[in-house]
Amino acid sequence: LSLDTKPWSRVKVDGQRWGSTPIIERALPAGPHTVEFTVESSGAVKRVPVNVAPNETTKLVLDLN
Repeated sequence: LSLDTKPWSRVKVDGQRWGSTPIIERALPAGPHTVEFTVESSGAVKRVPVNVAPNETTKLVLDLN
């Protein structure tokens, strides 16, 4: 899973902290997951469902402004 946002954000995947964007090609089991982005400057939170396909890199690029 690769993730990037504008502005940068803190990331949780399935409730586990993953750090801050950008996140490049981090391993995640195939199947459905929930990605939560928190913009530190505003406190805005966005939750995005994502389905990871086996043996593929799923990429999310979001504008959170």
